[in-house]
Amino acid sequence: MTLDARQSLHPVTGNPLAFVGLFMLAGALGGFFVLNPLVASLFWLEFSGLAGIPGQYGEFIIGRMGQMLDPGQLRFGSIFACIGAAMGAGFGLFAWILMRRSTDIRTLTDTLAQSIPDLIAGGESNRVEFKSTLRWDVVKDSPNKALETVIAKTIVGFLNRSGGNLLIGVEDDGAIYGLEKDYQSLRRKDRDGFEQALMDVVKRFAGGETCALVHVLFSKLENKDVALVIVEPAHRPVYLTHGGKAEFYLRTGNSTRALDARETMDYAEKHWAK
Repeated sequence: MTLDARQSLHPVTGNPLAFVGLFMLAGALGGFFVLNPLVASLFWLEFSGLAGIPGQYGEFIIGRMGQMLDPGQLRFGSIFACIGAAMGAGFGLFAWILMRRSTDIRTLTDTLAQSIPDLIAGGESNRVEFKSTLRWDVVKDSPNKALETVIAKTIVGFLNRSGGNLLIGVEDDGAIYGLEKDYQSLRRKDRDGFEQALMDVVKRFAGGETCALVHVLFSKLENKDVALVIVEPAHRPVYLTHGGKAEFYLRTGNSTRALDARETMDYAEKHWAK
């Protein structure tokens, strides 16, 4: 189902003017019947006891409420109604934007559920790589942070080429392994914790400025979580810093390899010349 189709299912939430209009109406009513008496109450607290101001709050507010619809008092109520309508419009617009974003995310999630199997079916290539886990050692069945270096090399290789897609939770043969083991090794054992850990890997090995080029999306396949890491191409050479050394990695074919100094200079001169 497309985004437009989803929004058209509801005649109000699919129409921003109608949605914001409802909040404006609610705000106007709230301003007239709530904000107006509230300001009057503050006035009573400040000036009660003066001549012409009832000493009892109940007597004052009942009298004030009774005068709200008098023609002479309507202009004051109208001011509060306008203030309430403006506040309602702002809140309504903000709420509609949040709902629109939520709809976008749901639509994107549905699209991913369809596109990820296609990526897996196509196998690894110069733009697609599979990794079973981020930090869980499948052989030892325990966490192994050294595996994070392998993930970092792949991401750096994509950054230095033309970008690519890294699927974590997928084995080399395309079988779905899932992220559940990785979750167990994290302090926060969910998708948010996984994304935070992955972005920390990118920051440590490739620099914080590269995080803006790496995007993480999740999907569930065979009742298991899979992460699709979308890597944009970098606008300058990106080096993997590890153990006090800076190495240049490049995606070539369906693998990622390190280039020596001369190869790096030649490639950088040609790739980023423009």
